Amino acid sequence: MIQPGGPGAVFNFAFGNHTTTHYYISLEFPDGTRAEFVDKKRLYGILVEGDEGIASIQGEWLVDFSRNMIV
Repeated sequence: MIQPGGPGAVFNFAFGNHTTTHYYISLEFPDGTRAEFVDKKRLYGILVEGDEGIASIQGEWLVDFSRNMIV
């Protein structure tokens, strides 16, 4: 489940004239634990708090999220 603080938590890095922005998404797992992952696929624009589904993670990266369809 997408949790408060994500999607959309932002962390900026500045290197000289270059800035890199990383978006983080907070997930809650079925056992109640929570974790934040770097949004590598720019999913922050399509996810909302409370979404439920299957998250594909790779280390600290969220690489895919398949939302459960409500019928």
